[in-house]
Amino acid sequence: MSKPINSKIFVYQWNELEEGFGDKKELFIECYGLSISGDNIYLKISGFHPYFYVELPTEIENNDNLIQVIIRDLKKITKWKENMPISITVERKRKLYYTHKEKKVVNGEIIKTDKLFPFLKIAFKTKSAMDSYAFFLRKEINGYKLNVCEYERNVSQVIRFLSFMDLQPTGWIKFNGSLMNMSDCTFKYCVTCDRMNIQQCDANVVVLPKVMCFDIEANSVKKNSMPDATLPEDKIFQISFCILSPKGKIKKYLLTLGEVNKKVIGDDVIVETFNKNEAELIMAFNKYVKELNVNVIIGYNILSWDLKYMIDRCELLKIKDDFCNMGIFNEVCEIVSNSFKSKAYSAQNLTYVDAKGRLFLDLLPIIKRDYKLSNYKLKTVTTHFKLPTKDPLTALDIFNHYTNYFSNLTKYDLRDVEPSYKELYRNNVHGLSLVGKYCVQDSYITLLLYQKLQLWFGLCEMSKTARVPIFYLFTEGTQIQMYSQVLCYCNKNNIVVNKGIQSSEDNYQGATVLNPVPGKYDKVLSFDFASLYPSIMMAYNIDYSTLVIDDNVPDEDCHVFEWNEHINCVHDLNRKKKKDGTFSTAKRKVFCADRKFRFLKEEVGGKGVVPTLLNEHISARKNTRKQIAINENTIEKCISQILYLLHFYGHQLEDKFINIMNDFLKDITNIPEIFDEFDKLKSNNIEKNDDQFIQFIGKEFHDNFQYITSNDLTDKITAIKNNYTSTVQYNAVLDKRQSSYKICANSMYGAMGVKRGYLPLPQGAMTITYKGRSSIEFISTFIPQNYNGKTVYGDTDSSMIYFEHIKNNNDAVKLAEEVTQEMEKHFKKPMKLEFEKIYEKYLILSKKRYIAQVANKEGKIVDFVKKGVVLTRRDNCKALRDIYLKTAVDILDNVPKNDIIDNIVDYFNNMFKRKMDYNLFVITKSLSKDIHEYDTKKSLPSHVQLAQRMRNRGQNAETGSRIEYLFTTMGRPDIDYNQGDKVESLEYYEKWQCYMRVDYLYYLKKQMTTPLDEILSVGLKVDHFMEKLYLYHYQHYLVCQEINSLRNTFDIEYVINDIECEKEDENKQDIDNNEEKEEDTKKKKPKKKNTLKCIIQEPEYIQYSKNNAKKLWKLEYDYIETNKDKYTNDTDKKQLKLLKKLRNVKLTKEDIDEEEKKKPRSRNKINRMIETADELIMTNRYNKYD
Repeated sequence: MSKPINSKIFVYQWNELEEGFGDKKELFIECYGLSISGDNIYLKISGFHPYFYVELPTEIENNDNLIQVIIRDLKKITKWKENMPISITVERKRKLYYTHKEKKVVNGEIIKTDKLFPFLKIAFKTKSAMDSYAFFLRKEINGYKLNVCEYERNVSQVIRFLSFMDLQPTGWIKFNGSLMNMSDCTFKYCVTCDRMNIQQCDANVVVLPKVMCFDIEANSVKKNSMPDATLPEDKIFQISFCILSPKGKIKKYLLTLGEVNKKVIGDDVIVETFNKNEAELIMAFNKYVKELNVNVIIGYNILSWDLKYMIDRCELLKIKDDFCNMGIFNEVCEIVSNSFKSKAYSAQNLTYVDAKGRLFLDLLPIIKRDYKLSNYKLKTVTTHFKLPTKDPLTALDIFNHYTNYFSNLTKYDLRDVEPSYKELYRNNVHGLSLVGKYCVQDSYITLLLYQKLQLWFGLCEMSKTARVPIFYLFTEGTQIQMYSQVLCYCNKNNIVVNKGIQSSEDNYQGATVLNPVPGKYDKVLSFDFASLYPSIMMAYNIDYSTLVIDDNVPDEDCHVFEWNEHINCVHDLNRKKKKDGTFSTAKRKVFCADRKFRFLKEEVGGKGVVPTLLNEHISARKNTRKQIAINENTIEKCISQILYLLHFYGHQLEDKFINIMNDFLKDITNIPEIFDEFDKLKSNNIEKNDDQFIQFIGKEFHDNFQYITSNDLTDKITAIKNNYTSTVQYNAVLDKRQSSYKICANSMYGAMGVKRGYLPLPQGAMTITYKGRSSIEFISTFIPQNYNGKTVYGDTDSSMIYFEHIKNNNDAVKLAEEVTQEMEKHFKKPMKLEFEKIYEKYLILSKKRYIAQVANKEGKIVDFVKKGVVLTRRDNCKALRDIYLKTAVDILDNVPKNDIIDNIVDYFNNMFKRKMDYNLFVITKSLSKDIHEYDTKKSLPSHVQLAQRMRNRGQNAETGSRIEYLFTTMGRPDIDYNQGDKVESLEYYEKWQCYMRVDYLYYLKKQMTTPLDEILSVGLKVDHFMEKLYLYHYQHYLVCQEINSLRNTFDIEYVINDIECEKEDENKQDIDNNEEKEEDTKKKKPKKKNTLKCIIQEPEYIQYSKNNAKKLWKLEYDYIETNKDKYTNDTDKKQLKLLKKLRNVKLTKEDIDEEEKKKPRSRNKINRMIETADELIMTNRYNKYD
């Protein structure tokens, strides 16, 4: 062990470690990071002891002798020496929950101060000892039972250590430690847990790590199923990975079983081939991870699939321990499985190797949390961000290429086989090469996505603000983030994070949504509160520590909130009723309570914990945004852009250690050599720039650069050049930082409302939502009354008000500014009503559903806003969204009504002519729950039924993923199937689309009629148009079905002539001989064509067919007459001519409804047998041509 060394480390990972046995076991906190030059640094911190608090009973609070007896007995409570506490001390601390004040006399005056409670702080060597010891606290000690559970025990020891030492989880830390010799890590230091040895270091430089992005390809012997790691044949046959250096250079690698063509893969790809040995392939990946010494390992869905599959294969191959040895140390790492569910990430089932010093990042859950896309396939995501996409290779293609290559042909020597077999072998090599190219593309574009989103900056800044390590951000919920922030604050302010009294309230009323006035409006002004819920919490000091439950505290010292909630209860005058006048018994949320809560005023008891944290976040965000604005206008930006564009120094300068002075003291700054044009100071220690050194300039000071000084006048002074990043990149860091402040501030309210969360405070959540409701209701009433306006809509934090007298946008802006200034008098700071925007055109449909055009002060349209309508929902097909958007824009632009209607008619005519691609009808829905989580007494949602079918077929349908599907006719369009029977996955439809069709009628009726009728009714005052359009197309559908069934029995001319004869007979007044009539009729009748005599001779069948033919051909004429442009050839014209005589009869809506009633609502047993037979036929046909 060497002498103590002072140094710095950029930390990105933390871990807790227990070493030793018995009473020699100790807890260590491990810290992994990088130096300024990119070297790996490992800190092993000793001397930190986990602890928790136990509250002493109030009756022995001042009995020091009894307390000492309890402490003595507590030390002997367990006979196991390793579980005994190392210290028990008495500490007097404040409680987090509720207001606790006591009166004290200070200088002759009575003042109120925070009451301090006696707690026992019990510390241990290890966390396992602490957990074992906690069990014994339930026993009575000297007749007393500790009446409060232990506090702060279940927190992670990493979080505990960081809060105890007041350190940020990510960023720069100064430490004083002893350097240890180590072969598998660049530097290893042993550090003692002491605030003098470990301190936070403020620096804006973000060190970029070495990143590996990987992807695997595996075979499946069941071609229609996902690979199964338990089957020996389902091998991993290719692993690709790309390495991103801190300088921004990317290297591509491919590990493969079997030969590949380097020209297909790419000349820039390093290929390593293995001869059918899967174990060698996997261990080669492990070798590269350690040899290249990567810091961060990323991928797309790697924590849910790739890593789990690799671990399972390693277990099958008996190399599990070897594979799990992938940390920076030569030791086997633990395999961790973690399952959780949150609103941000939905259901997550993660499996990974807890590789020390290597941070795993999965981009899929991060993308799901931050972006709303129709699906989260990598191709869809990269297309959304305008990045390169991969080749269109399907899973079946991959399996077939693998099978073709590793067939029996590979057993032969190519020199001993015919040329045709050599050509076949080369084709198989080409196929395997295509898979390899595809695999490399997967890794490469995922790495580009990582760079595009600047994830490293975002994760680092969010980790700092939320006070949790980076890995916690997507492997834990958001509750731990607030808890960590509160715990850190409490540790610094002598507060114990105790537990509150469990509330009996299960539900409470949320935000208000005012009943809108549907219609189209011009120049609607939108007002909203800036950060409504955080500002309410700060304005009224709503916090755990300010909630007053003591009746002795007077109301004048408190913010008092009193209201009642009566919704869907017997007291609700607006409770919904049935047609018969009785109240509805349908399941609805019921609120029936009179509420009153009090929170201590800031001027009486000081600012609460959460309001203090909120104030810090909001203030820091404002300062950060100001800094971004300043940086955008500085000369440094111009210089950095010139350097970047001209590649004068490259995209990023290297980190170097250089000596710049000897035996004297100087202040220096790290400004690149571009400033030599203005400062001619030279030094013999500086060389010209060739990516080797960087020049430092003396006698110059700049705000945006850090200075390095030394007080040691005897030794050489070494300056460490910081990573020089352009202002643009630095602004990217600042932008991520201000975003993290906003996210953390807005999540405080949500954490209070979770009843079983880390820190529940339902009283606070109820009060916040009540104050939000009352504020919106106030402005929605006050402004219209005093400024001659009309509130057309109001929701959680905003109100839309229409002023009829406003004619131009300048007047609108002046009025809005006047309104906001007046509102400052009515709300307590920092609550602030702001003028948000001018809606030039505003179409409100119902609650939380509107479409609008946003205009600037000059009246120019600058944005299109859509909230709650089908355009924002992903469970609608694109065909609907396209026509809905076109219709909405036309209505807002005042396009003539007839033109809008004609456009809709033409659109659906094209749809039924099958001129639209089937991809426009794809719908996506999320599998938010597993099948067993649904109530089986009710029918499962259609997409869940589809997922069940997909799994039975061997297709992948994981919980938390999004399913793409269509509604099909299933080969029998005349039967009205259940939704679950009609849906089919996109992948399956593409495979069998020659045997199934999109059910356009179903889309028109179930998906498109209601939303389009609504917007037409509100925007154009046209009612039920889409219902009539559906009725028309449904009539045509019935006509076509009957025609198809009759064409094999009757020729069209025969039917028409027969009808004509009947009409002539009706017009004759005198008919003497019935036989003559029959002969005349027979003369006019042509010979029957394509007719089965045995069927035609049946009188009942003839009459049935003739009657239906009359009715249906008249409907067919109506359709053809309105679509003349479709019928152009001679046959169609002849048909049209014959039908012109039959225009008088139409089916009514009642006729259609009657037809639908006759149709079975679900398939019977015979229909299911038919479907099974059809599927078998399709399968046989497909296999025949496959």
